[in-house]
Amino acid sequence: MESSADILDALASLQTPLAEPEGPAYGRQSLPVTEDISAQDRQTLRDLLSPTPTRIDDLARDAGLDIGIVLTALLELELAGTVERLPGSKVALCGTSF
Repeated sequence: MESSADILDALASLQTPLAEPEGPAYGRQSLPVTEDISAQDRQTLRDLLSPTPTRIDDLARDAGLDIGIVLTALLELELAGTVERLPGSKVALCGTSF
C-alpha cells in the first residue's frame, strides 16, 4: 500500500452498502387532517370566551366540540390577537374587539 487511495480501495471491499432499514415509513405518512371548523362552532366558542380565564378543557366540554377543533380555533384567535393563552391551560379574551 502506497497511498490513501490504496487504503480506501481496501476498505471499500470490507464495507457493505448502506441502505434504509426495513420498518415503518417514518416521515412518509401525513398527519390526519382536522376537519374544517364551521362558522357555528367558531361562534359557539366566541360566546363562551370572556376576559375571565377559562380552562380549554371546559371550553371544549361546554361547546360540545372535539378538543382538536377547539385548539385549532383558539390558535386562530390567538394569532389574530383576540385570545391570550394563560398558565394552567387557560385562555381569555384580550380586548373588546371581538
